[in-house]
Amino acid sequence: MDLPLSLGDYGRLLQALLHNPFLGSGHDGPPHHFHKRMSSPEPDPWRSEAGPVAAAVAGFVSAAVAKATAAGLGDKGKEIKAAASASIAQLMDDYCGTPPKKWPWPWPGPPPWNWLIVSELTAAAQTFQDGALRSELQGIAGEVAKKSVAP
Repeated sequence: MDLPLSLGDYGRLLQALLHNPFLGSGHDGPPHHFHKRMSSPEPDPWRSEAGPVAAAVAGFVSAAVAKATAAGLGDKGKEIKAAASASIAQLMDDYCGTPPKKWPWPWPGPPPWNWLIVSELTAAAQTFQDGALRSELQGIAGEVAKKSVAP
């Protein structure tokens, strides 16, 4: 088999391929910025403080605190409890739907940050003693998990 003149002979082609850093040669390898960009399978917005996980967890915890506080107020807290429940439902719709509206996920299936939200809510619940707030956070985490696997 003959090579085109632009590639030269087999020896030159072989040497060029062996010294190509993207083909796994013994050279330095891809540039440093290439490793940095490819090292994480997650887009940076997921991990940032303004990303979906931090925003959702903060919203769920705030609503759970309001709902637990309202439960201790009896009849006076009915409006607060209803507003907190509405906030939780809205947060579920915004962050945990398939696909979520506020943070769209372009691939099939649920976005992977739903499981991070469940994990963070469960960890937050474990920081409280048994009671209304801990139960509320665990319940929200369970609902997020259910919504994550729902068709």
